[in-house]
Amino acid sequence: MSARSRRRERGFTLIELVAVIAILAILAAFAAPRLIDDSSSFSERGYADELASTLRLARSVAVATSCDVQVSINSGAYQVLQRAAAGGAAAPCAGAFVTPVRRADGNTLSGLPPSGVNIPGNVAFTFSALTGSVAGGAPPALAVGAFTISLDADGWTQVR
Repeated sequence: MSARSRRRERGFTLIELVAVIAILAILAAFAAPRLIDDSSSFSERGYADELASTLRLARSVAVATSCDVQVSINSGAYQVLQRAAAGGAAAPCAGAFVTPVRRADGNTLSGLPPSGVNIPGNVAFTFSALTGSVAGGAPPALAVGAFTISLDADGWTQVR
């Protein structure tokens, strides 16, 4: 056989192809259930990030408007309210938390968890208008599935 005819005979044997297919099948058997069953973990992480973003925005609104902002989280649903405007220069915001905080698009800063995601317990805390710190110190960490949202006394939020 000449060198020219050997070049034409290059390729994979049937045994090599079957071995590659078998390896791919084994890898797919382990990877497919992980991709399919992990949708709840994605929902939990997404909701944890949504809550953390909401807390950061609530803190920013408190400092920017010089009005205290209250965040209430009840069984996963959250709502952000601001003190009513009093109108006076000495106390621009006073009284009960009745004014809904709005996002830039005009919607209220509130939300519900996706199905299957729960936060145990009820929590309410207030961001101070002057410093953005949490009144009464740091609230307990919020568990969203496998993720934890923690707030320090200064109002800084972290998801782990």
